[in-house]
Amino acid sequence: MKFVKTFMRQPLVSVCLITYNHEKFIAQAIESVLMQKVNFGWEFIIADDCSTDRTREIIKQYKAKHPFIKLILQEKNVGPAQNFDDLIKSPTGKYIAYFEGDDYWTDSLKLQKQVDFLEANPDFAICFHKVGVKCEVDDEKSYISNQNQKEITTFEDLTVKNYIHSLSCVFRNNLFGDFPEWFKESPLGDYPLHLLNAMHGKIKFFDDLMGVYRVHQGGIWSLQGREKGSLDFMKTIEFCKNHFAPRGEEEFSKMIDESLTTLCFISFENGKYKDCRYYYLKCIKSIWRRNLRTTLNLTVRFLLSYSPNLSRIFRKLRTNSTTFSEVEF
Repeated sequence: MKFVKTFMRQPLVSVCLITYNHEKFIAQAIESVLMQKVNFGWEFIIADDCSTDRTREIIKQYKAKHPFIKLILQEKNVGPAQNFDDLIKSPTGKYIAYFEGDDYWTDSLKLQKQVDFLEANPDFAICFHKVGVKCEVDDEKSYISNQNQKEITTFEDLTVKNYIHSLSCVFRNNLFGDFPEWFKESPLGDYPLHLLNAMHGKIKFFDDLMGVYRVHQGGIWSLQGREKGSLDFMKTIEFCKNHFAPRGEEEFSKMIDESLTTLCFISFENGKYKDCRYYYLKCIKSIWRRNLRTTLNLTVRFLLSYSPNLSRIFRKLRTNSTTFSEVEF
């Protein structure tokens, strides 16, 4: 097989990299793209959301060395949703590979493997693979994704949960028309995009570890990060539920309830007792039908939230400040 690294006017693959304040990681992300060995033409687009660190300087240096790299340089900070929207509408390739500037690929044949599969299997819309989830703060919390993952899945499987890490994904471009009006307002873009694509074909899983997803301090393992993440996820799922109904309606409703339950626990642990009671009342009617243990744990916190002093004592006595394992569905 002859490998090429030439840019073509009509590339087969568009690699899309989104970034904001990733100066510590962006070079590794870019290098992981440049190391790809492929036998087809491709383009490389980087969108920077007006970073305040050296990210923009670094990507400009790479642009100078590799003129085929295209840059989308926001003149002001437009936020991740708008930056994603601008980036994902730019590719001209038949296929798109998308990831973020603090992640990176580890297999130089990643693109070749995935594109070869999609070229040979037109009934598939998406393919993805295992990634290493690396916790920068506590390496013991690092793990390998997608254990026991089914090889072939569909839209219906994807409505149960998002099991596709964006850095692992290659998907067909232009499977649907214009993006829905709500897409720009959605806090998360990758999950709705996977769902929109999955409406038009099957999903293939590669049992190969070909990339690394980083989790930073203040990310999903912190209470603050978990709270914002749950709020963003819930708003995104509400958009998806309305758009795709009646398909996936029950599964999306369950995910919303899971987010409300998590927010109830987090609000209690953060001493936001009014919020705790709000989330409890929003989800309890659905939760009690599914799991008694979760219902009891939520109800204990709901009642304690009326007594801040008792709540503080309760939280102090617990060895784990937030026991999310108590959330079962």
